[in-house]
Amino acid sequence: MEIVKASLDRFSAGYAVIYSNDGRKFDVPKNIVPQDCKAGSRLKLYLDNGAVVKLELDSRSTDDAKRQISKKYARLSRGEHQNI
Repeated sequence: MEIVKASLDRFSAGYAVIYSNDGRKFDVPKNIVPQDCKAGSRLKLYLDNGAVVKLELDSRSTDDAKRQISKKYARLSRGEHQNI
């Protein structure tokens, strides 16, 4: 079994569109996505022969990503475009 880090991109027509850190796209039935996940959530995908058999929210990575985005936004709002 392979464990892959990924991001939830969006929900579309009963599916969650998820992209792994290595660029692979997965369309996963929405009913297997934890209810506390939303667009931008970081996930751990458990793959068996390339198919998602389980996924879970990676709260720590999600919080880290939110902090990084907030810092970048703060720098942009101060006009520090070169440092991004």
